[in-house]
Amino acid sequence: MLFRSYHQLKGLGQAKVHKGQKEMYLLPEQVAQVISAIDVDDTIPDELRIRDRAMIYLGFHLGLRVGEVGLLKKYNFRTLDEGTAMIPTLKKSPRIPAKCECGRRFRVAVSRIGEEYPCPRCGNGVSISGTKEQKKLSVTPEVEIPIPEESVRKFIADYIESLPEKQDYLFVARPDNPDSEH
Repeated sequence: MLFRSYHQLKGLGQAKVHKGQKEMYLLPEQVAQVISAIDVDDTIPDELRIRDRAMIYLGFHLGLRVGEVGLLKKYNFRTLDEGTAMIPTLKKSPRIPAKCECGRRFRVAVSRIGEEYPCPRCGNGVSISGTKEQKKLSVTPEVEIPIPEESVRKFIADYIESLPEKQDYLFVARPDNPDSEH
């Protein structure tokens, strides 16, 4: 939703949608406009401006989904010197079946075991049951992504170096509080 809000705020035009495709994506020129809008917006504090710029930049250059950008940790860039990054992916997470009282069957991430999850049809809470062994499988899988451009690798390294030592996640809600996650 960050892209849409910046589009609407700054009058950058519409994101492109191809026929038969639900996803929206930005063209390189539009990403540059979004980053420029972040840079010139005086209402955003400097530390948030740096964080927001890095989120857009990394999401675009690495081809990540919004949820994947939020999962990024310093550890994911342990192979940056070799020109790659180990990025967590949401697409290959282990999933287990669940069923609601309304009859709707659906699948949820193994990490949801023991939680209430809203039914996609009726919205009622469904208690997700499973075993401890299944929950241990909830580690988010990683995908190796090449980062051939030296400028992108330098940007990532500089951004990681600018973060507080105790902060594991690249992007936290409040950068001034390194103990907060997401």
